[in-house]
Amino acid sequence: SRRLLPIAATPFWDVEASAREIRRCAEQGHKGVLFTGEPQAFGLPYLGDEHWDPIWATAQECDLPISFHIGSGDMSTIFDKRRVAAHGSGATYARSTVALTLGNGDQVADLLLSGVLPRFPDLQFVSVESGIGWVPFILDRMDKHMWNQSWTGLDVGASSVTEIWQKNFLGCFITEPTNLRLVDRMGEHTVAWECD
Repeated sequence: SRRLLPIAATPFWDVEASAREIRRCAEQGHKGVLFTGEPQAFGLPYLGDEHWDPIWATAQECDLPISFHIGSGDMSTIFDKRRVAAHGSGATYARSTVALTLGNGDQVADLLLSGVLPRFPDLQFVSVESGIGWVPFILDRMDKHMWNQSWTGLDVGASSVTEIWQKNFLGCFITEPTNLRLVDRMGEHTVAWECD
């Protein structure tokens, strides 16, 4: 049982019920919280909206990281029947692994710039089963735009987006030999190996 690390699933469409469930699961020994990285796909507010603050506050208080898993947003266009007819199911499936991974990168970028972490500076996030190859790209891109736009950093609570990533995020990979060369750029403490 020491190797079983339960992660709580939340009824994210109901903020108060989610907060109660996070607390209940923390008391039972859960080690994290599964949450959608794209609530707007379900007609709900964006991650940075204060609507979600009770969930962030409860997870931070319970010291449980929030996990974004690939495919936790809008899946309707990933396995489009027209794409399968035009490209075949094998090619569509292979492409879906790229689309889902990049989708998680987009969700993490959204969160990094959302203002959530200045409000909840000890809250931790995990990007699950989404690889790490996109991480250096988004960090470089967002840091560059911070500097180009002369942001003070007050918007995001840090002097760079990289600083937020290194303090509050963990990325997981399965097999990415090329991207392991970029671990120093991300921070080796922000990268974990996972298996299915």
